[in-house]
Amino acid sequence: MNWFWMNIPAALVFLALWSAIPVWLVLKHPDRGPAPLAVQSPATATRSAPGEPQIAPIPRYSEHPVAV
Repeated sequence: MNWFWMNIPAALVFLALWSAIPVWLVLKHPDRGPAPLAVQSPATATRSAPGEPQIAPIPRYSEHPVAV
């Protein structure tokens, strides 16, 4: 049974490295991509004048039907 207890320190070192290395990499190299674009909610979006029609995007569909 002595061989079992000899493996416990090695397992603890392995688990500590397994969790610490990814955290260290994330902290060392944070995501420095472009800033996200501002999203307008419908409440803050600019609205057209009362007499102008509301413009909504039309979804694009494939010209070729998909075989089922």
